[in-house]
Amino acid sequence: MVFTVFVIVTVFSALAGTFLIYSGLKDAKACSACTIGKVVEIRCTSSADGDSYAPVVEFAANGRIIQACARTRKGVVRNRVPYQVGDSVQIRYNPERPQTFIIPGYDVNMKVILGIGDLAAAIILILAICILFI
Repeated sequence: MVFTVFVIVTVFSALAGTFLIYSGLKDAKACSACTIGKVVEIRCTSSADGDSYAPVVEFAANGRIIQACARTRKGVVRNRVPYQVGDSVQIRYNPERPQTFIIPGYDVNMKVILGIGDLAAAIILILAICILFI
């Protein structure tokens, strides 16, 4: 019974990790258009873990002015937002959905990071199965 649970969790972890990495890389690849944007605001979000900040960027895409918040939020002390209002930043955006954009060197692709974590967990579980049951 324990062996079966280990195998199911391992397979689920490996599949979830593969899906997350694929999805994260697909999202990043979709952001194929490049432009320069301007930081118009540093938005603060409060949570139980403390405040986090993200730049709001304004840029032209498909003949429209887009204003959107970066996906990655950073804390106050560590990993602070390296931009100030008025700074110019290079961005890559999805031409089909310009509100979806990334700031190269700033944004973190959490899907890929979580996917790698899931695959690492699957590897650890495979090793545990080998040690405990084989």
